[in-house]
Amino acid sequence: KLLEAINQVLSQAVADCGEQALADTCLRAARELTASSLGFIVDNQEGIWRLLAMAPATAETPPTLVGNLELFPLNGFWRELVQCGETRAFSNPGRHPLWQPLPGEYPEIRKLLVVPLPDKAGVSGFVALANNPRGYAFIDQTDVATLALSFVEALRRKRAEQAKQISERRLNLALDSADEGLWDYLIQTEEIYYSPRWFTLLG
Repeated sequence: KLLEAINQVLSQAVADCGEQALADTCLRAARELTASSLGFIVDNQEGIWRLLAMAPATAETPPTLVGNLELFPLNGFWRELVQCGETRAFSNPGRHPLWQPLPGEYPEIRKLLVVPLPDKAGVSGFVALANNPRGYAFIDQTDVATLALSFVEALRRKRAEQAKQISERRLNLALDSADEGLWDYLIQTEEIYYSPRWFTLLG
């Protein structure tokens, strides 16, 4: 099951889809692995904690809001888990001294597994799974941690591709604005590339 879940996530990495579809796939696979009725993936970019995926979406939290990367309320309990940076399982998170119920749009959490995304890979956040009726065993923790590694690798690829596309668009915009032609010589293959503007400038 774990290999199948990893394959689902990595296949999204090469598919022409965005971060939202990738996060949804990872969350669905993690919920199936652990028989969790609830789950969400939270990501931190530039100090802003955002909900990348949530399932199931409730009436008060429609998929459109989730798709627009709704802000996640990082209260004391979640902040402590993020700072700890370790996988944690709770049989009753409500007994934790820092626990605060999430706002009304989030379902009640009775059992909880929190797996941090590997910060060393340049992605900060966590996968949270909740309400598995049997509780979260060690195998659940290791399976989701392994799946999270695959998710982070796929997410990094997506973001690198997006950054490359943005960089290329900026370069093209700068070249068009400067009214310059561009040529590039690849020594290894002896290929030469000329931009369309190069030919225009030379008539």
